[in-house]
Amino acid sequence: MVVYTHTLCRFFFSRVFTVSVFSFLSGYLISKKVYGKKNLIKKWVGRYFRFSIPLFFVYFFIMLCKRNLTSQACEYMADALESRWLLYGTETNFTMWHVLKASFITTLFFGNSSFETPVWTLQPMYIGYVLTTLYWNICAKIDAKKKNYFCCLQLVCVMLIVMNGFVATAVFLGSLYRNKKRNIFPQENCRRIVVVAVLLLGAGHAFSNLPMIGHGRMSINLSEFGNMGLALLFLICMCENSRIRDILNHKKLAEFGRLSFPIYLLHMPIVTFCSCYMMMKLFNRESFTEAYLFTEIFTIALVLLVAFLWNCTVQKLCDKITNHINRLVEKI
Repeated sequence: MVVYTHTLCRFFFSRVFTVSVFSFLSGYLISKKVYGKKNLIKKWVGRYFRFSIPLFFVYFFIMLCKRNLTSQACEYMADALESRWLLYGTETNFTMWHVLKASFITTLFFGNSSFETPVWTLQPMYIGYVLTTLYWNICAKIDAKKKNYFCCLQLVCVMLIVMNGFVATAVFLGSLYRNKKRNIFPQENCRRIVVVAVLLLGAGHAFSNLPMIGHGRMSINLSEFGNMGLALLFLICMCENSRIRDILNHKKLAEFGRLSFPIYLLHMPIVTFCSCYMMMKLFNRESFTEAYLFTEIFTIALVLLVAFLWNCTVQKLCDKITNHINRLVEKI
C-alpha cells in the first residue's frame, strides 16, 4: 500500500497496466502472413480450444475446492483484511454443468463466467485475436479494383476491435507493432522522456476522469484506453532498449515466461481457497505479521509448483487436443 499510494510506481499496480502488457505481447505473436479461409478457421478453432480447455480445468479445480475446502476461511479473511476481492469465485455454487457451460460457451463468447476471476480477459483477448487475424487476411487480399471495399472492411474490423474494449485493442496493437515499423522512438533520449512522462501521468491517474461513451455493451471506457496507451508506451520504450532486450531474452527468463499463463489462471483460486484456509489457521496461533508472511511464501511456492505441473500435464494435453482438432479442420 505504501508503494501504491506514495510513489510513481503505483501505475504498475493498475489492473489496466498489467492486462494491457499481457494482451499486447499476445498480439505481438500474430503474423500478417496470408491465411486463407481454411487456415483462418483453423486458427480460430485452435485458439478457442487453447483457451477453453485450460478454462475447464480451472473451473473444475474451483468446483473441487468449493466442495472440499470450506469457503468460511475466505469469508473470515475477507472481513479481517477488508478485501472483497477474496470473495470472488466463492459466491456461485458450481456444478459440473456450470463448469462445462462456463468453459466452452459463456466465458469466451459472452464474457460471463458466473463469477469474477482473472479469466474475464480471455473473452476480449479471443475476440481481439479473431478480428486481428481477419484484419490481416483482408489486408492480404486488397487489390486496386476493390480497394475502397477492402478499406471499408478493414475499418469495420478496427471499429469492432475498439468496441470490444482495451484488451482486444491491445492485442491488435501488438500485432500492428510487430508487422509495421517497430522503431517508434529511435533516439534514447526520446525514450527516456517518454518513460518519465508515462510515470508522472500514470502516478497522477491522468486519465481516470475520462468519461465512458456509448451505452451498455457498446460503451467505450476512455480512461481504460488512456491508461492502456501509457502502459504500451512504457513497454515499447523498454523493449526498444537493446540491453533490456538482452535481459528479457535470457534463457532462464524465457523458461519462467512459459509459466505465466497458468500462473495467471490459477493464482486467484489458490489464494481464495488454499491461502485463506492456511492463514485462518495461523491467524489464531501466530501474530498477524508472521501469519501473513508465512502464507505469502507458501502461496508463491504453491502457485509456481502448480503452474509447473500444469505445463507438464494440462498444457501438453491441451496441445495434443488442439493439434488433433486442427487436423480434423484441415480435412473438412
